[in-house]
Amino acid sequence: VLMGAPAHPRAHAPMRLLFPAAASAAALALTGCTGEAGDRDHVVVTTNILGDVTENVLGGQAEVTVLMPPDADPHSFEISAQEAALLESASLVVHNGLGLEEGVEHHVSAAEEAGVPTLEVGAHVDPIDYTSDEDRGEPDPHFWTDAQRMVSAVDLIAEAGADELDGADTDALQAGAEDYRSEVEELDAW
Repeated sequence: VLMGAPAHPRAHAPMRLLFPAAASAAALALTGCTGEAGDRDHVVVTTNILGDVTENVLGGQAEVTVLMPPDADPHSFEISAQEAALLESASLVVHNGLGLEEGVEHHVSAAEEAGVPTLEVGAHVDPIDYTSDEDRGEPDPHFWTDAQRMVSAVDLIAEAGADELDGADTDALQAGAEDYRSEVEELDAW
């Protein structure tokens, strides 16, 4: 009620309507936590670069959690105990591999040993050999700097989603992959 304005019988009507609406919204949110949303497949991705691909390709079919925040150093990044548990309960783990995520590698291995399907993207995109003075002949884990290798990564992630996500809509996965692939190919052509 505005200062000095007389109280009208309907002045509090919005508040009376707001409470039931808020209660209904809260009930729906709680049901969503234990109902269908809780039944969705869960994909955990270690790096934010692969997280972007995965969210764009699989996001409509599964909940996607990216462990590494933007600007994190993948070589020194480590995860919490809760995130390690999340890896071991995932429907699919997507990781770079090739030694990039040194602080996460053993957690990915533990998830794999627990039966969680994992996709080491770097191993399957025909990585070039790393040619530093210390590491001759080792595959370069920084494959995302090559657009054609990222096109391969997009396809690998879509295939893994089709194989590992229960009830995945393969047409939707392919459409998401085609859209993302088109963007990467356009970037490559540029």
